[in-house]
Amino acid sequence: MAHRFKILVTDDDPDILELNSTILRKVGYEVYEASTAKETLEMVRTHRPDLIILDVILPDMRGTRLCRMIKDDPDLRGPFIILMSGVQISSNNQAKGLNVGA
Repeated sequence: MAHRFKILVTDDDPDILELNSTILRKVGYEVYEASTAKETLEMVRTHRPDLIILDVILPDMRGTRLCRMIKDDPDLRGPFIILMSGVQISSNNQAKGLNVGA
């Protein structure tokens, strides 16, 4: 059986989380959800997603810091990470995202 592409969507806004997850499921992806950095780390360890769509602002940690933690951990390395934000969209913040491996 072919590998089904796994995506972890992390956002603290339940409406955005549901919208993104629903769209991705409808086109056939295996989707997992998290709303905090802690939940995200647990999901990454448990489900080994191929892609993480990660909100920049989470209640317990900045998404950029979480991205760096995942990229620096040899046991968690592997997933592509897309940082997403509706408010932190300056060029400086975009550069920070690139610097942490997104």
